Amino acid sequence: MSVNYKSYEFRVYEHISQLDNLLHTGDSSGELKQLQSEITKLRQDFEARHFRVAVVGEFNRGKTTFVNALLGKEILPADYLPTTAAINRITYSDEPNAYVVMKNGQKQSVQIAELAEYITKLTTSATEKAAQIHEAVVEYPSLFCRNGVDLIDTPGMNDEDDMNQVTISRLEGIDLAIVAVDSSMPFSMTECSFTVQLLESSQVCQIIIVATKIDMIPKRERQKLIDYMVERVREDVKNRLAKVYDPDHEVMKKYHAIFDAPCVFAVSAADALDALLCNDMELFEKSGFLRLNNELPEIIMKSQNNSLIMNTEQTLCGFIRKYREWLNENQLTAPKLNEMKTSFAQISYETVSKVLVLSNGEASHFLPNADEELAFIRKNFIQALGEMKTLSYEELKKSFFPIIKNLFQVLNQRYHSAEKNYLDSYRINILKPIGEDLIRKLEALLEPFPKLYKDIKPELARIPDYFELKGADQNIEDFYWVRSPLPDEGSIGADWNIMVFVDQAIRESLADYQYRRWQQAVKLFEQSKTQLDEKIQNLVRDVYDKTDRYMKQLEKEKEERQSILNRLSQLENGSRELRESFMAEAG
Repeated sequence: MSVNYKSYEFRVYEHISQLDNLLHTGDSSGELKQLQSEITKLRQDFEARHFRVAVVGEFNRGKTTFVNALLGKEILPADYLPTTAAINRITYSDEPNAYVVMKNGQKQSVQIAELAEYITKLTTSATEKAAQIHEAVVEYPSLFCRNGVDLIDTPGMNDEDDMNQVTISRLEGIDLAIVAVDSSMPFSMTECSFTVQLLESSQVCQIIIVATKIDMIPKRERQKLIDYMVERVREDVKNRLAKVYDPDHEVMKKYHAIFDAPCVFAVSAADALDALLCNDMELFEKSGFLRLNNELPEIIMKSQNNSLIMNTEQTLCGFIRKYREWLNENQLTAPKLNEMKTSFAQISYETVSKVLVLSNGEASHFLPNADEELAFIRKNFIQALGEMKTLSYEELKKSFFPIIKNLFQVLNQRYHSAEKNYLDSYRINILKPIGEDLIRKLEALLEPFPKLYKDIKPELARIPDYFELKGADQNIEDFYWVRSPLPDEGSIGADWNIMVFVDQAIRESLADYQYRRWQQAVKLFEQSKTQLDEKIQNLVRDVYDKTDRYMKQLEKEKEERQSILNRLSQLENGSRELRESFMAEAG
């Protein structure tokens, strides 16, 4: 019974559309947007129907010559030495063309005849260029590549570690693998290991074994050699898998589906190319390529349909699981939000309780030190006394008045500068870092709730403005003399001990200034603290209100979210049933 592939393809396309519609239900952000773009790419790949056939194997197995024989012409450069140093992808086009895709994403057009200078190890220059290339793409009107088939030639395994990695990195981009083995050296450990990797890849749906260089084997020995190779491949791969997987594992099922009745061809690609060049159909048949050309298209077409349907559905199920996980992770519950609210308030209040508290020890940072200032101020009066030419009260007044006036200006400039420096330092080194740290902590609390975070984020951005000393520059107290350093004339005794009066005036004036400035600073900090407390309380209330509204919104969305989960389960069941039905029909 033939399989109705079109019917299955239509159902797969419906599954893609259903998941796409579910993904676009409601708002989307972050990981969900990424999932939406992946679904779009899946749809595009499904519609493009590209099927990638890769020729893989150890170096010097004649892979590139085999690829050329499949294409019917020597297009890719080949040599007896290990040659291929980059991935070569041949895709269909009405007009021949070639370009290389660099590892940095840039493309460069090249002539097909010049490919050897970009993708081989035939020269030092070519090797250096190949190291910078992600893949070389040849567009060619080959019958083999019609109907969306891309043929890929890979560097030889077990040549260099770098070449091994180039080939292994493309495993997930291969749908069907043609493993090329040398007829005279059938199936090495490296080839066995790589075949196991192909079976483990969820993308690879079929593996074909091709024994190359069959012309090097006597004709009477060929069938015996092929039978031996088939058994060797089956046993070596099975034994390697049995060490890792249980008999009912999906990889073991895949092994049996492919290797219980393996597809094996024995060919001479060199003879096939010679036959095509000379139009020698007898030689072409002896090369093994007549049988290969007759059977391979049907194998590829069947594998192409199988791969398209099975791999697309498996990828779709992976997206369904991702979406379900996203929905469950974002199924925010009231306890989580209430915990966030409590932590938000606790962190905010604890933070503001530690700032704008002016202790007695803070006075030393901006109030003048009485002993130091006394020494500095009285030195000016002593100098004035020493410069008096006559000992008279009039001369004393002339000496002291300029000093008293000048010190008023000097001391205010000195004290105002010290106070300003202290307040600026307090803002920058204490208040600002605390405000910034508070923002980081609150943002970390809100990040698990993107919609709520977006709503509250503008208010968080204003937090640095809360941590300020408002009006500090307009409330600086002036130093002035509460007692004049110039004594009354009648109070001067015969000993003229003027500095007694001066010292008393300095101490009383400094004490008065310290008291007034301290009281003003306390008032400034208290007012700023009150403003900060009010703003933080308003912020917390705002967060509580918005969180409560968000919780009500989530409760309304809960029914819709559950509906999406139910539809996802239905879609997942439908996808599983489709795969089971298809496998039963396709065999």
